[in-house]
Amino acid sequence: MEFEYYAVQEFEKDVETIIRLIKEKGLKFRNVYGPPLGGLVLGVYLSHRLDIPLLLDPEKVSRETLIVDDIADTGRTLAPFAQRRKFIVTLFYHRQCRFEPDIWLREKKDAYVIFPWEDAEKEKKKAQAL
Repeated sequence: MEFEYYAVQEFEKDVETIIRLIKEKGLKFRNVYGPPLGGLVLGVYLSHRLDIPLLLDPEKVSRETLIVDDIADTGRTLAPFAQRRKFIVTLFYHRQCRFEPDIWLREKKDAYVIFPWEDAEKEKKKAQAL
């Protein structure tokens, strides 16, 4: 199995790109929600950079909430938000996903993506068990 290591520097550049795209589209959000675990890091970054609160309770998500996650792979985590027509941003998108996020920055190929906030060895074992 192949692994793709996503560096902190790439993440920081991608956060800037997301902010630029949101501003270019003239989008305004009241708050941001990132599903645990992968979406929380991106959610915290965007909360600070966009100066909007981070939601921790998915029940409080509204039409004015920006939904973020590290990856839209199968779509299982984000599907409930996509079905309710929420605005979704991800760092990675895999074409097998049930839906396409409104903004995604990198296409996931066949390699298993390991993010800087993950334990690489644990992720490798998890991936090989799939």
